[in-house]
Amino acid sequence: AAVLPKTFKGLTPIYSEITDKGVCYTTGLFERLADAREAKNTIQGMGLTDAFIVAYYNKKKISLTEATKLEKK
Repeated sequence: AAVLPKTFKGLTPIYSEITDKGVCYTTGLFERLADAREAKNTIQGMGLTDAFIVAYYNKKKISLTEATKLEKK
């Protein structure tokens, strides 16, 4: 079943990816981890409590530890 846009309470753009665990929805593009954390807190405050941060570098998923190291360069 498709998730209705109202579920995301005005967040845009929304991306979706089908995984082995179901559909994963993402929003936001951030260059700083602090900005991503702030957005996550805002989103969780909107009631989307299962929000979390995912880091990518050169279109590949990386750990937040790796992202933190890259951010310091």
